[in-house]
Amino acid sequence: MRNIFPLLALLLALGLGAWPAGGQTRPTPPPPVPQGPMSSAAGAPATAAPISVSPPATPPLSSKLNAAPAPLANPAPAPSAVPGQPNVVLVLIDGVRQQEWTGKALDDFGNPVRTSELLPNLTRLRKSGLFFPHFQISNPAGVSLPAYADIFAGRRQERILSNSPPAADLRSHYPTLFQTVKKDLGLGFDGVALIASWSPLCAIAYAPPLLPQADFYRSCGFHGTNAGPVVSFKPELYEGSRADTDTFLEILQEVPKRLPRLLVVHLGDADEEAHMHSRVQHRAGVEYGIFHYHNALRQDDYLLGRIWAFVQSHPFYRNNTYLVVTTDHGRDSIPEPTQWANHGRCVAEHTRTRPCSGCSGIFALALGPGLSARTVKSSYKHTDLAPTIAAILGVHMPEGSGRLMHEITDTLPERHLQAQR
Repeated sequence: MRNIFPLLALLLALGLGAWPAGGQTRPTPPPPVPQGPMSSAAGAPATAAPISVSPPATPPLSSKLNAAPAPLANPAPAPSAVPGQPNVVLVLIDGVRQQEWTGKALDDFGNPVRTSELLPNLTRLRKSGLFFPHFQISNPAGVSLPAYADIFAGRRQERILSNSPPAADLRSHYPTLFQTVKKDLGLGFDGVALIASWSPLCAIAYAPPLLPQADFYRSCGFHGTNAGPVVSFKPELYEGSRADTDTFLEILQEVPKRLPRLLVVHLGDADEEAHMHSRVQHRAGVEYGIFHYHNALRQDDYLLGRIWAFVQSHPFYRNNTYLVVTTDHGRDSIPEPTQWANHGRCVAEHTRTRPCSGCSGIFALALGPGLSARTVKSSYKHTDLAPTIAAILGVHMPEGSGRLMHEITDTLPERHLQAQR
C-alpha cells in the first residue's frame, strides 16, 4: 500500500500535463523549458520575423528545444516601456576567432568549414546591416574582463588589466552605459538590463556607489545580483559561469516582462570550449579538438537568431530596435593545435609585449532603422560602442573617450544627436 501514493501522484501529473507559465519569475518546481521564438506582449501570437532563424548544422542543444513553444507570461509593461522609442540589444559572443568569421576555419580533419554553415544567422544578418571587419579591442591584455570593462564604460579602464584584478578594481571606475542610459532617460529598474553567462560582468557593469534608486536588472552566472537565485536547467563545468542555454532561458523569462530599452546579452560557451581544449591538452596530453568550439559557436549563432526573431516579432521592439553584435577578443591565428585556442599575448607573431593581431582584430555588426547593408572600411574599437549606443538612445556619455561610429549615428534623427553636442 505504501507504494500506491507515488503511483497516484504520477498518474495525476500525467493527466494534468505541463505546468502553466504563470506570472512567477522562477516557480518551484520549475516549468518546462520554454521553446520557440519568444511570444509577443499581451499574449498575442508572434508575427513572422523578416529574417528567419537558421538551426545549427549540428544542433548542440537538447532535443527539448525543438518541442512546441510553451506560453510565456506577459504581465503589464514596466513603467519604463514606452512603445515607439528606440531600443538597443547588444549581444556579446565571447572569444570568436578570426578564421571562423572570415571563412578560413578548418575542422579537426583539415576540411574547410564555411562561415555560412558555422554562423548562418550572423551571415544572414550581415546582408541586412553594417558589418565592421576592422574592429579592434581597446585593452592591452587581450582577455575578457578588460574588454567588457571598456565596452561598458566607453573608455579604457586603466586599472582592469586581467580577468582577476584586485578586489578593489573588480568594478567600473567610470559611469557605465547602463548607468548613463538609466539616469538620463529617467528609466525604472527594468529600463536597462544585463543578462550574462559570466558572473564578473555584473560587478563591472556599474561604478559604485550604486544606490537603490539607481539599480537595474542584472543576472550574471548563477547569481541574480538583485533578482534572486538563477535556476539552472543545464550543468556548467566552469566556475563562475553558467551555460549559454541557461542564459537564453533567462532571456525568455525576463525580457518579455521587463521590456528594457537597453539589453546587453553575454554568451560565453565558445570561449570556454576553446579553453577546455587547452586544459585537456595540458593535463592529459591529448587533443580535445576544435569540434566542440565550433559547436558552441553554432549554438550561440542559433541563440542570436532567436533573439533577433523575438525583436522582430514583439510590438515593443519591432521596427525601432538596433541590434549590435561583437566579441570581446579573437584568438591566436597560428594554426597549430597547441596554440589556436589561446588569446592575449599569443605566439602567432612571436611577440610578448602586446596581443597578436588574431586576438586584437575582431568584428562588429549593427542592424536597425535606417541602416543599410554594407561593409564598413573604417576602423573602430571597443571603447566606441558605448558612446554610439548612447547616441542611438539619445543620451551622452561625458566620461567616455570613445568616438561615435558615424556610419550608425549619421542615420539618427537630429534630436538624438543634440545630446552629443
